[in-house]
Amino acid sequence: MRKNNLILPAIILFIICLVTTGLVSMTFELTADARAMQKEISDNLNRRLLFPDALDFEAIELADEQLDAGLIDAFKAMAEDGGELGVLITAQSRGYGGQVPVMVAIDASGEISAIKVLSNDETPGLGQKVADSLFAGQFSGQAAASQFTVDNTEGAIKVDAVTGATISSRAVISAVNAALAFYSTLEMADNAPPVMSHDECRQLLFPQASEFIEVSLTPQQKLLGVVEAHKALDSLGEMLGHAVVARSKGYNDTVAVMVGVDPDNVILDVTVLDHVETDDSIQAIEASGTAEQFAGYSAGNRFDIETNENGQILVDAASGATVSSRAIVRSVNIALDYFMNNLRVIESVNFDDYRELLFPQASVFDDLVLGEQEIEAGLVEAAVAKNETGDVLGYFIVSEKQGYGGLIPIIAAVGRDEVISGLVVLPRQESLARGTQVAEIGFVDQFIGLPASTRFALEGDSGLLIDTAAGATISSQAVVDAMNLALAFFDSYLSQDNMQLLFPRAVQFNTIELDDSQRASGLVEAYSVTGEAEISQGYLVVARAPGHGGDVNALVAIDPQGSISGLIIQATYETQGLGSLVAEDAFSSQFVGLPAETVFSLYEADSGIIPEGIALDAIAGATESSLASVTAVNLALEYYNLNLAEVQ
Repeated sequence: MRKNNLILPAIILFIICLVTTGLVSMTFELTADARAMQKEISDNLNRRLLFPDALDFEAIELADEQLDAGLIDAFKAMAEDGGELGVLITAQSRGYGGQVPVMVAIDASGEISAIKVLSNDETPGLGQKVADSLFAGQFSGQAAASQFTVDNTEGAIKVDAVTGATISSRAVISAVNAALAFYSTLEMADNAPPVMSHDECRQLLFPQASEFIEVSLTPQQKLLGVVEAHKALDSLGEMLGHAVVARSKGYNDTVAVMVGVDPDNVILDVTVLDHVETDDSIQAIEASGTAEQFAGYSAGNRFDIETNENGQILVDAASGATVSSRAIVRSVNIALDYFMNNLRVIESVNFDDYRELLFPQASVFDDLVLGEQEIEAGLVEAAVAKNETGDVLGYFIVSEKQGYGGLIPIIAAVGRDEVISGLVVLPRQESLARGTQVAEIGFVDQFIGLPASTRFALEGDSGLLIDTAAGATISSQAVVDAMNLALAFFDSYLSQDNMQLLFPRAVQFNTIELDDSQRASGLVEAYSVTGEAEISQGYLVVARAPGHGGDVNALVAIDPQGSISGLIIQATYETQGLGSLVAEDAFSSQFVGLPAETVFSLYEADSGIIPEGIALDAIAGATESSLASVTAVNLALEYYNLNLAEVQ
């Protein structure tokens, strides 16, 4: 009895499953025509998206072996006048979640106008990103004779895979390659205008090249119109230049050009590559020499056929081919923008080359050691220019600030009379059409001949106003900021006014040589001071020590009797109203009048530590700045006692 109870439910379950399967199968069969119709509607919509001007689509018959190779269907896109606009080929390849179908549109010129990734089962948020324009857009504009890869397969165009979806990316590429392989068998492929080989074009630009190394492009760069870029090398591996291909919309479709640029960033030539412009337009362009007008110009320039109001160089358009000429100019500008931002050679500057230029009478330059904060602020190097007898001729200061394209170094020369005697601006990374104007005489001369105490500005009342270089406000501001930094450094360390304040009867400040170890310890300068009849006035020693915001400088004057006769403390980088108070007489006067043998320290009432030497009161709330001042003074006095006291 129990056995029958087990069999009956099993029979009932089997009957239910059988009926359900039959109903599902019947439903699938009954809706097959509807589903096929829906797919046809969807496919037609996709075809019209890719060829919106097509009146109709004529099917191309596929053989069984082509279907087995992954092809799904193929259609000719027909124009209203019966002409062929191009071909649509759909192919598929296995992805991560199943087959990935791709519709490839190829125009009458034999160029891929677009691809569309159709419905698939790839992972949402990962694999399905292959349908996004950042990935799919990499195929647009490429010749249908191309093949694609995500690797570095020789002879194939490299495509950037979707991050985290390499399998899905490979599936799309495989489907596109299958479609293109089929297209190459069609009669219309033979009728497409011949495409000049990019390899041949590069070799024409660089006949001495033995190797061309491809430069990787980002999807964004490709969307902007950059097609490819290569570095040309000779047999010794020396760079001969770069070749960049870019394209832009012309009269019928896109026009591609190859731009060659040499190591000096000069345009070698521009060659028009694949296009579907009319024969008359291209013949007019070739006859007018439009593409030849770019050669010899710096790659930093930009071109136009209509206006030069923003510094562009005017190019003559070919008569009757204005739209095609404009496309060539636009493509050249795209290639040059990419080159300037990514490939151009920026040689390092040897600032020593400018020392003799600014101080031709100098026989020696004593380098000054810069502090960490000064370097972070933008100071690069500084030196004192001297003649054969050791007399100071002036000061050489290099600083830099951020411009439009990168850091702009300036080289300032300040004479012994504390007047700006020279200025060199090196806008190496600025736009050659605009930013480089800050290096021209008309801009630079605004600074020359003014006192080193001058501060400059482009607007407002914070300094002497400088006229901005036309169209180069950011570059101009960088030069002004770098110049102000250099002059602030000069005031901090080297100002003759401060030296004269400490020794009002001085006639001559004779430089005492410091070795590298002394400068590294914090010593900046040392002078023996003489008055009339070469009577000794004493010594001046300049030293520095790190404070709260930067280096604190101490100019210590020692009279012939070996006493501290004066002290100037410079706290340029310290907090205003706190650390800056160490520069005031109330603090610095504590040192004056005491013997040079004195050792100073700070008195800290709450520390319980008995200080060595003479204990001074720190500025309230500015212990670091106070300690830096004491340290710098002690360093100067130590140098005096070890090296100068016996001489005096």
